[in-house]
Amino acid sequence: LFQPGLNEDSAATALWGSQQAELRGEGKYQGVFGLWYGKGPGVDRSGDVFRHANLAGTSRYGGVLVAMGDDHTGESSTTLHQSEYALVDAMMPILSPAGVQEILDYSAFGWALSRHAGVWVGLKCVKDTVEVSEVVDGQINKVTLAENGKLPDCDGSIRLTDLPIDQEKRLHLNKLPAVKQFAKINKLDRVVLKNKNAKIGIISAGKSWLDVSHALQILGITKVAAGKLGISTYKVGMVWPIEPDGLIEWAKGLETIIVVEEKRKLIEG
Repeated sequence: LFQPGLNEDSAATALWGSQQAELRGEGKYQGVFGLWYGKGPGVDRSGDVFRHANLAGTSRYGGVLVAMGDDHTGESSTTLHQSEYALVDAMMPILSPAGVQEILDYSAFGWALSRHAGVWVGLKCVKDTVEVSEVVDGQINKVTLAENGKLPDCDGSIRLTDLPIDQEKRLHLNKLPAVKQFAKINKLDRVVLKNKNAKIGIISAGKSWLDVSHALQILGITKVAAGKLGISTYKVGMVWPIEPDGLIEWAKGLETIIVVEEKRKLIEG
């Protein structure tokens, strides 16, 4: 069902309501998955809903994905937005796809993460990865989720009776740790150029990862060449919160880490 919203805030509020549909046994379905989309200014104006809904939680059998459209060169926007910080302030996890295939794949991961951890999940979309043509694998079973049996229930679902202090405690102690655990088990981050003797590490995500890959290609730094030069690369799928274990393991032995990202530093911090 495509339900047009009157504006970004009312659309987000409607999705918040969709996660409450079965709380009193009135819902027609076990759960509803929602997709919100808007440009940077829409993210700004909908911050109130994002914060409240993320604290409240998602349906036990549903979830919400927030596709934030950022236009870093201002080709069709009033500002050169970088929306990640608005979602970080509301403590919403953010996935950063590099290309159309990953937009599809990360959407599946994002809804699964939203359902599992009871959080709204951001999906970083820039014109360089959205307004493009790409041959993709659209098979329904392309994405394999490692959930059942490996991830304990974090009890982050929305509930009828809830207090603000309990919501915040649950977000910090239950939901965000579950987010990191989900990212680790589903291997959202990965080492691309593996090199045990590397001294220089390059880390990036999303559109910036495509730039890094292109730069290495132009410079003729293949897997063999990277081995000789002592270079290793790490691709981040979830830019906030960073899954620490994989990153720490990759960083062992490195003398220099180069972080390549868009506009204000997020991964570096």
